[in-house]
Amino acid sequence: MKNLRFLLVVVSLLFGTASVNAKEDFEVDGIYYNIIDYANSYVEVTYKGDFDSSFDEYAGDVVIPETVTYANKTFTVTRIGYLAFCGCKNLKSVTIPNSVTCIVRQAFICSSITSVKLGGGVKEIGNQAFSDCTNLTSVTIPDNVTSLGNAVFSYCSNLSSLVIGDGITRIGSYVFCRCKSLVSVIIPDSVTTIGLGAFDDCSNMTSLIIGSGVKIIEARAFLFCDSLKNIKVFAEVPPVADSDTFNKFDAELCVPEQSIASYQTTAPWSKFKSIRALTDEETGISNVKDYPFEVQAKGGIINVTGVADGTMVEIYGLNGTKFGEGKSTLNSATINIGQQPDNIVIVRIGKKAMKVVL
Repeated sequence: MKNLRFLLVVVSLLFGTASVNAKEDFEVDGIYYNIIDYANSYVEVTYKGDFDSSFDEYAGDVVIPETVTYANKTFTVTRIGYLAFCGCKNLKSVTIPNSVTCIVRQAFICSSITSVKLGGGVKEIGNQAFSDCTNLTSVTIPDNVTSLGNAVFSYCSNLSSLVIGDGITRIGSYVFCRCKSLVSVIIPDSVTTIGLGAFDDCSNMTSLIIGSGVKIIEARAFLFCDSLKNIKVFAEVPPVADSDTFNKFDAELCVPEQSIASYQTTAPWSKFKSIRALTDEETGISNVKDYPFEVQAKGGIINVTGVADGTMVEIYGLNGTKFGEGKSTLNSATINIGQQPDNIVIVRIGKKAMKVVL
């Protein structure tokens, strides 16, 4: 393993992505740092020595501080640097402070890390940052993370628990490729694009939920997910998908009731042998009594009270047609949709929804 860093640098040079760090600038309490902006007192965590150095700079449980003092100057730790924890075979866990905004590509690649606690300031996780961390079992990507690079968690063969935060709008290429221990995956509503091969060869995945915001699913995204039994898609318009996005077409596909015909006539969704409507329980639509809101309907006018100011209230028909919307002011929203009594509509309040008889 001693030559792994050298090999990674050669690969990076071939693909035009190298950014070779010099020997660490200083060390404090067993953690090595490079100064990346002296004027603003910013440093990044790095490795000891040059690329031909040992891989065991870090072992056990590492807690990175928000600030570090060296030569009478206090620096803020803002980044986990390129290859910082690469190949550390005795590393168990790393706690990343709120001051860190970026985890650079390949920062933990091929390490033995079992868990990582991401701080509230992390916004970006670079390409292959945790690739081939085969001891990593659980990952929670908090809402503050807005960018996931390509192949970030690829080949994490024991990753069995995954939570993707609402800050993610695109899942990049091969992000979770060959994470063979993943069984259930939920793509949040915030995601609009699922990239090339994102979950390729997650061969033990049985359950998949795709949020309402997804518009594009690129090729091979769920190819060779051979254990898939149930796929729930909340997008009312079938996402644009490649012909080899899936290969498990005997899985049950569940979609919004008003969108069944669209999925049945749009490739590759039309290849699924079983397509059924999402139930009210699955869509989160329930009775008014289940929520702390009061909804009154009379003569086509819907009044919702007990709603925080600025909350969007939307009214839909059962076929998906939007009749009207409005934002709550003074804890209420009034919407005239012009529908006659006895019609049933769906009232969506923020992320909650319910059926109402007018």
